[in-house]
Amino acid sequence: MHPLTKRDQIQPIPGFGLPLPPGVAGDIAKFVLTTLERPVREVAILTALGILAGVCGKAFEVGGRGLNIRVVFIAEDCVAEDALERGIGNIVSAVSMSYPAITQFVDHYEYSQGHALTKALSTQPSFLNLVGDIGSNLEGMATSRNDRVAALQGAMQHRDTTTCSGYSLIGRMTPSRVRKILTPPVLGSDFIHELMLVECSPVRPQKNESTDQPFPDALRQNIVDLCKVASSNIDCHRPTFVGIDAEASLVLDTFDSDCDSVINGSEDDVTRRIWDHAHEQAMRLAALLAVVDDPLQPIIKLQHAEWAREFVLHSIGVVCSHNGGPHKPSKKRAMRH
Repeated sequence: MHPLTKRDQIQPIPGFGLPLPPGVAGDIAKFVLTTLERPVREVAILTALGILAGVCGKAFEVGGRGLNIRVVFIAEDCVAEDALERGIGNIVSAVSMSYPAITQFVDHYEYSQGHALTKALSTQPSFLNLVGDIGSNLEGMATSRNDRVAALQGAMQHRDTTTCSGYSLIGRMTPSRVRKILTPPVLGSDFIHELMLVECSPVRPQKNESTDQPFPDALRQNIVDLCKVASSNIDCHRPTFVGIDAEASLVLDTFDSDCDSVINGSEDDVTRRIWDHAHEQAMRLAALLAVVDDPLQPIIKLQHAEWAREFVLHSIGVVCSHNGGPHKPSKKRAMRH
């Protein structure tokens, strides 16, 4: 039995099929799903989250941290190759008709050196870096002491004196590549556990014959309004603080306590490391959903918190599935709701 999946710990969520997020983020994902040639739900979700993180990473904060995210998308080439790039491209293209500057929030360059990434962040402090095959760089950053690789990792974790990092990353790998990379030395590094892993089903969806859908005007305006607030915050070095209501706070505080229980109850270093970032990741995701719903007065609500928690549990479940396989959740041991 792999130490990440001991029966007396909180069970991660195995398998595929993340639900679409609530609110405006969910509306973005729904539109993307209708325009993909092969409708993959995880592609639609990551498209929405990627756009939001690229725009909001440095412009908003929750718990003293920015809203940037770093995600590895695991998919077979025959199922979702280049689908994420096309999904994000469709959103950027549609919104750029009303707000051309949105193109600055997405970067397709594959950085191999830290100084190049630091230079990019100096000119555009918040953006989504969309990378094709991210395997080699991740393996190097988790295990290598090479100065170039170390500098790149440092730049990815960039922080300045005014706000938190605005660098977001989504990179893709195949399942076989992930299994080769998630070795004990890699799993023993802190950096790898700052990433969230999302995996889609290996089953190829039927081809969508109606991909040419008009972008809803109301949704375009939602994203434009968010971009304007975010750009103003970045220019003024004054991020907006994301609040949280009582119900959402209870969900996330309970999740934090449950993560503490896993960490304190385990003697396995990998288990402790992977759960160490879980609550922080859930907070960032919940805040992203709240911000696009109301950029001027963002408040994390119950639906944001619950969805973010499930997303993080899916991520942990993916790690487990590539390292011994998760056990089915026990009703007695299921996480409290």
